[in-house]
Amino acid sequence: MELDAATMQRLDTFARTHGIEFLFKFHPSERNAQGITGDHLHVCAPHSDVYPLLPHCHALVTDYSSIYMDFLLLDRPVLFLIMDGDSYSQEDRETQFDPSSMMPGPRLSSWEELLETLVEMPFSDTNSPERSRLRKMAFDAMDQSESTARLLAFMREQGWLS
Repeated sequence: MELDAATMQRLDTFARTHGIEFLFKFHPSERNAQGITGDHLHVCAPHSDVYPLLPHCHALVTDYSSIYMDFLLLDRPVLFLIMDGDSYSQEDRETQFDPSSMMPGPRLSSWEELLETLVEMPFSDTNSPERSRLRKMAFDAMDQSESTARLLAFMREQGWLS
């Protein structure tokens, strides 16, 4: 992730200056997460559940993780920090579609670009229509406050629950 000491210091200073906190939630197999330090840089435990924290986040920065699809329900900015260019989908994992066609936010390639975008974000979030389009595709434009009840009813209909 190119989080060397100088970059961590830059992120921490930026966070202090702008009154924000960076919360990192890495894939459990990430080996370098323990080395992240800074007063405003926080790392979640590898197997912890980050979902209860999402409503408290003003924006989500991700790579190709599917968590952003759930974050769409909050209609808040999603920024895609893709430092490895296209090597992820070409070398690491295959994707079922062109990832850029499903990215409802800016695609950034460096921490510096991310910080520049965060400064501009409150004034330039133009991606709400795209987030809305993807949210409707993913969640059928249904009221999500009833999703648990619908899921339980479906599972009962299938005989999976009594």
